[in-house]
Amino acid sequence: MNSEHKIDKPLMAISLSVILFVVVGLTLFPEQGNAIASQLFSTLTNQFGEVFLFFGFFSVIFLAKIALGKYGEIKLGDDKPEYSQFTYLAMMVCAGLGSATVYWAFVEWGGYYYMTPPFDVEPYSPMAAEWGDKLQHVPLGGDFSLVIVLYCLTTGSLLFPREEKPAT
Repeated sequence: MNSEHKIDKPLMAISLSVILFVVVGLTLFPEQGNAIASQLFSTLTNQFGEVFLFFGFFSVIFLAKIALGKYGEIKLGDDKPEYSQFTYLAMMVCAGLGSATVYWAFVEWGGYYYMTPPFDVEPYSPMAAEWGDKLQHVPLGGDFSLVIVLYCLTTGSLLFPREEKPAT
């Protein structure tokens, strides 16, 4: 293992300072912090909701262009793939849904579907709990996963840089 890891000290100091500032502020002033967070959430969703949707849509277009263009054939690394592309796709879908289930399993069904169930089901009823359990994956659309793919492409290209061939 390489022990020459260089830590970006200014970046770490700024990041830790911001986190510490937010944590201490929310701890000392929880009511004001809740009001600020609610206002920030409302502003972001009301003012930038369409921007987020367009970003997801254009991410699909961008990734399709990359996959179907000349960059779609670039291999990251020198080894032969251990699994087929279908198997990798299935693993990514299962990992995404599984991690979302672990994260949201105790929150989303109760927060969204148990208190305000669809189809005129009575709130807080056993039927509302059943609908909450069935519908917890509905908000996880494809654009959410594709934004993560953008991150993975960037990270993969940094981890496996291509060596430039000299011009002849």
